[in-house]
Formats: sequence, C-alpha cells, structure tokens
Amino acid sequence: MAGFASPFLVKDIHKMLNYLGIKNNIQLYVSKPDKRFNKSYIKHFIYINGYERVGKYLKFIGFKNPKNLKKLEMSPLRFEFLG
Repeated sequence: MAGFASPFLVKDIHKMLNYLGIKNNIQLYVSKPDKRFNKSYIKHFIYINGYERVGKYLKFIGFKNPKNLKKLEMSPLRFEFLG
C-alpha cells in the first residue's frame, strides 16, 4: 500500500502498473484523521496484494528500503529472482 496526496499521481501509477501486467487496486478520496493536529486529510491509495502480484512488482520495479527487504526475507514464500 502506498498513500499519496494527488489523485492524478495514483491514477497514473495505476495505469503504468497495469501496462506492466501488475494488477492493482486504487482507493481515492479517503479521509484520514491526524490526531496530532485534530484534523482530517484526504488521501489516495494504491494497493498491490498477493504473492504473485508482489513478485511481479519486485521483478519489474523492486525497492531498496531495508525495512521492506527484511520483511521480504521473513516471508514464508521465497521469490526465485531474489537470489
């Protein structure tokens, strides 16, 4: 899941992922409360669920964030292209 302030950005990412064959879901105009300032903000989300979809995402795009890489290493299913 990734959250953005711009619905246009989410729609563009959605189109690009579909072009790459990575199925995904979007959720637009979601009100999220911020308890620090007692306000609500509108956010837009994109989701990639499932081992096959995440595997395709990692194969074509990937990521470098150590936190995400550690979660991937702890996953019960191993992705063959990770080494």
